[in-house]
Amino acid sequence: MSAVPQIVPLSDGRGVIASFDDPRGIGVVRRDDGTEYPFHCTAIVDGTRSITVGADVSFSVAPGRVGRWEAVAISAAAREGEAVSRLRSVDPLDVDGLQHGEGLAKFCAALGKSVLGGIEH
Repeated sequence: MSAVPQIVPLSDGRGVIASFDDPRGIGVVRRDDGTEYPFHCTAIVDGTRSITVGADVSFSVAPGRVGRWEAVAISAAAREGEAVSRLRSVDPLDVDGLQHGEGLAKFCAALGKSVLGGIEH
């Protein structure tokens, strides 16, 4: 059995959602320094596959599927003190109605971390 390749992020950053086409599921993240990275809705950590234009986000940059750098592991950027209040609202052991691993993903998203291939990044 062959191993499934995992995405290895090359850098982390903060930025804002510059554009998002909901029907197509593609968008662009603009880093604070002005650099832009495309992304697909499957790169949104919370699993919603939708995100608001103008939202502050944290993300990683990794090689994309078509030979360009893309934003991956996109999550809402927590303001100072906000992560603690979000963490209190998520119980990692409460898995009623969740698919395997979603409880951990929600918990990590509340912390502002991402989980790719079961390994925290």
